[in-house]
Amino acid sequence: MKKTNEKKNVHILKNAKQKLIAGLSIFTVLTNSFAFAVSSKDIEKDKNEKDQVTDKINETKKELDTVNSQKDEKEQEVNNLNSQINSYESQIKELDAKIQKSNEEIAETTKELDELQNKILKSKELLDQRLLVMYQNGETSMLDFILGSESLSDFISKYTAAEQIATYDQKLIKQVEEEKAQREKLKQELDAKVEDLQATKTSRTEVVNQLNEVKGQKQIEVNELNSTAEELINDIDEYEKQAKELDAEIKRKEEALQQQFEDAKDKNEANNGGSGATSSVNFIAPISGYKITTGLYYSDGRYHGAVDYSGAGIYGKPVKAVADGIVIEAKELNYSYGRYVIIKHFNGLYTLYAHGSALNVKYGQEVKQGQTILYVGSSGNSTGPHLHFEVRTSSSYSSRVNPLKYLP
Repeated sequence: MKKTNEKKNVHILKNAKQKLIAGLSIFTVLTNSFAFAVSSKDIEKDKNEKDQVTDKINETKKELDTVNSQKDEKEQEVNNLNSQINSYESQIKELDAKIQKSNEEIAETTKELDELQNKILKSKELLDQRLLVMYQNGETSMLDFILGSESLSDFISKYTAAEQIATYDQKLIKQVEEEKAQREKLKQELDAKVEDLQATKTSRTEVVNQLNEVKGQKQIEVNELNSTAEELINDIDEYEKQAKELDAEIKRKEEALQQQFEDAKDKNEANNGGSGATSSVNFIAPISGYKITTGLYYSDGRYHGAVDYSGAGIYGKPVKAVADGIVIEAKELNYSYGRYVIIKHFNGLYTLYAHGSALNVKYGQEVKQGQTILYVGSSGNSTGPHLHFEVRTSSSYSSRVNPLKYLP
């Protein structure tokens, strides 16, 4: 069940990844004649897409780490199985050696039994021949035997010798039969031993076959994880390629924006008789008919970093650019500043207008002093309709300065 789920998860991740790669394909690279025809929020869109690609790189790397960890675990299992298989195969070799040795002993014992059997047969045959001769000769043979004796002592000696010969033959036959019985018992024991060894070998062989089967399945899993790892590495390479292309695209657009800014600045200075960007030095009020109600610090002493304009009927009133410049941000958020605009002015200062009800400019647009850029609202983190106005020395939030130094 665990293995099925792992395969299913890998398949789902793989399909999702392929769809994402297709969805995150890099759009057409702009030509070198990059007049600032960039649509609203183009750079922001590129940056967001770059962030998504970066997230995917990190996610894919984590997934790769997981797959590599699973692969290492499976490879360790394969190694453990190899160790077990080698151990059992070593035992099987030892059993084969014991079986071979026992079979050799059985063969030797069988040979000895055959020799003993032949010996018994020959002894019995000799005894039978002697008994047969004595039987056939009967009393005549005995009489001849007695008459042939030179004396009584010679007779007794010959009779005793004949009797001893017969007894020896019988005793020899008995000894050989006893030895044969011992050998037969030994052979039976050896046969039983070989049978046990063969059974053990069969058991070990079955275990080895089972282990090899499990090892084969584990190796298939390792191969699948290797394949998945290769796919993930290819995905990471593709994502990193996309990230580089997006970086290049963002850089080109930012350079184009900066060039537009420089061109607008030059034109502004030319229109002012070469005296510099007078309109960006002498700010006008961002809204007419309303006064500042909150200064650089709140009434409780907290740093505000801006000034607020508010009053009866202010909702929907037009907000004006305090000086000429280029719109570098025009966003609509449901938190923080809400709908807001940031303008980069030709003297290097930046102004921010926040919590609007509607935007009237777009990203990259050149604006003139007094031009309506926003309408007052209460969007984002706002307790009521008002205009939040900031002056910055850069586009960074941390560069806010006191707006009262620049306002009329």
